[in-house]
Amino acid sequence: MSDTNRGQPDAKVTEFISNKTEWKREIRNMLNGKREGLLIKYGVYQYLQKLLEKLGNEDSEDIFYEALLEVIGSWQPEQTKDKEYFAIMLELIAAYTPVGGYRKAAKFLEYWENSVDKITDKSGYSANVDLRLAALGALDAYFHHAPEPNVSSEEVSAYKDYFNLLERFLQHPSLGGHAAVILLKSFHLDLADERVKTAICSQVENLYNIMAYVFSVKRENRLEDNLKKLSQQVFSIGTAAIDFFEKRLEIYGVKIDCEQPHLTLTLSNNRFISIQMSDDALDNFKMRKTGLHLLSTYLKEIYKNREESGNYEKIQNILNNCYSEGRDAVLQFKKILDKTEFVNFNAPRAMYSTVLTIQIGRLTLPFGLKNDYRDVWADYSQQDFINLAKDKKNLFENQNKSDAAAS
Repeated sequence: MSDTNRGQPDAKVTEFISNKTEWKREIRNMLNGKREGLLIKYGVYQYLQKLLEKLGNEDSEDIFYEALLEVIGSWQPEQTKDKEYFAIMLELIAAYTPVGGYRKAAKFLEYWENSVDKITDKSGYSANVDLRLAALGALDAYFHHAPEPNVSSEEVSAYKDYFNLLERFLQHPSLGGHAAVILLKSFHLDLADERVKTAICSQVENLYNIMAYVFSVKRENRLEDNLKKLSQQVFSIGTAAIDFFEKRLEIYGVKIDCEQPHLTLTLSNNRFISIQMSDDALDNFKMRKTGLHLLSTYLKEIYKNREESGNYEKIQNILNNCYSEGRDAVLQFKKILDKTEFVNFNAPRAMYSTVLTIQIGRLTLPFGLKNDYRDVWADYSQQDFINLAKDKKNLFENQNKSDAAAS
């Protein structure tokens, strides 16, 4: 590796840069890997700034910019290059926002969106770069706020195209979170907007970027408002989103709890946020808490493998959790059994029986019950309920007699 790849850009580089042609050559040297060591050390922007400082010529910046315009103007994004070339080109566009650069970045995304894996990769400057994110970053450098009223129709059109591109990327499994954050920051999209939900639904991990944005806002009243809106979005989606959301909240020092019809978030500064939720949304939370969201999966595995394969204990634990949670959770357990076509179950035959028999395909498994919520299973005769009522009445009367005798 040459000296120019190890230390600061010195006379060996700067003495040959005095006009536009030489600047174009230097930019192409960067693109073609001849300045890799320096770029790893400084980054694209800092390396070029150091070159400009060393030249110390008032006209150098203008000459450099003209050279950059020509290099980027001649770039054909659809032509195959190695990853480092693309990464540096997109970084140049993001750093200096040359005229027409946004069209090149947009063209790159359009052409390579679903085939970036085909671009030749190598260790070095671009090793950890996601080229699609780099292209989005380049575009955002041009459109980080709405166009001014007096801009050209071409700029307004480009702005609309960018907005439409971001909307489309909301459904992309790895870009959805980034697209959502750009829409939230640059286009002032509201967190209650259905498009935020679209990004989360495409992949729950997109919450990572969205939540990072929410917690980057320092004003307490805005943070609380945003958390309310995001919580309502997440809880309307389902248990996978709730699970990811709760784990990320723990990292930010936020505790989550629910007491119908409210969800309560306790912030790290001990402030409380109370959020009214629909019954369906809170049911999603309870299903995750009890493990009910996994019940269908365990039942299917038993049915497919024709053996319990360790899932028996998991289902028993879910049933126990439901009993601990309360009657509604037990009803939900029963409802899932009712809806599963390959499952039949026999309710306890006697009022005080503690065995629920579930038939999964050809396999029959007994599960333990508690004596609470007997009517949930409701396979008893009318006489059973009459006898139960008599038992409770006798117990009450005997207790009263005992109390009277004691006094």
